[in-house]
Amino acid sequence: MNRTCTSVSRQRGISLVMSLIMLVVLTMIAISATYSTSSSIRIVGNMQMQDEALTAAQAAIDKKLSSLNTFTTPAAANVPIDVNRDGATDYTVTVAAPVCMSSKPKAGYSASMASSAPQQTTWDMSATVVNTSTGAKVVVNQGVRIDMLPYQGCP
Repeated sequence: MNRTCTSVSRQRGISLVMSLIMLVVLTMIAISATYSTSSSIRIVGNMQMQDEALTAAQAAIDKKLSSLNTFTTPAAANVPIDVNRDGATDYTVTVAAPVCMSSKPKAGYSASMASSAPQQTTWDMSATVVNTSTGAKVVVNQGVRIDMLPYQGCP
């Protein structure tokens, strides 16, 4: 009878140790899951900020493209962009002065009319966005081809 009683009390001690080991293992799993989730959220947030900056740069280039003055009198400009349409400027995009890469008379005109042929110009536009709060930086270069009046070739 003594043997049975001693054996049961030993098993109770082992049960307690096994329970504590399982508790430690489950705690480690929970900590690992929390760390994994928080790092994934940071990665997604960084990607969102980079995509917003890219969208802001493209929107600024599109705004500059909508004006012929961009090409007749090229100049650098800061363009305010509201990404989420709340009325506040989210990004200020620095658009460099467009650089004329080439200019040639448009094809299809005779040699005698070449001097009055429209000029087919190719430009390089560059926009830079830096988000100071997140550190996201995006530089977008875009090529543009535009037909201009005969006297409006590369400046």
